[in-house]
Amino acid sequence: MEYTIGMRAPRSFTLGERLAKERPNQFGYRDQPVEKGDPSRVAEDMPKDIQDSLLRLDLHSIDSRDLSELANELMWEGYISQRAALKFSLYQLDHPGKLDLTQWIDAARADIKKGTFHGYPVALQGQEAGIDAAEGILKLVDYLNGRLVDVHA
Repeated sequence: MEYTIGMRAPRSFTLGERLAKERPNQFGYRDQPVEKGDPSRVAEDMPKDIQDSLLRLDLHSIDSRDLSELANELMWEGYISQRAALKFSLYQLDHPGKLDLTQWIDAARADIKKGTFHGYPVALQGQEAGIDAAEGILKLVDYLNGRLVDVHA
């Protein structure tokens, strides 16, 4: 029986390397992560099956459990941080049912602004990671659907 053990590690001077220094992911990062990433560059290297699953989602009416599963898959594949995936896993426990990801981002930012996480640095870090991942997912889906222009072209 053969075993192959490896760890994904982003190349030097990539967004993945920068994110790895800021937020952990035990599965390693891709060179172009979704979280804090550029959607056109993420799409270049993202496997087709993950792109297809993203295209099937309605992020303006997504079940919180589906969002949690998506976040976990993206974490395992090295596209978002553990903090972001954990944020959505915990969110679905307290908020079952549908949500609009854009409204969630606005509410999450409002919570930060009003000081909801004052004195809770780990919770604040999770909230910020969740926002960055959610924005990245929205931008990537818009890009894949042709609704977001590649500014680097």
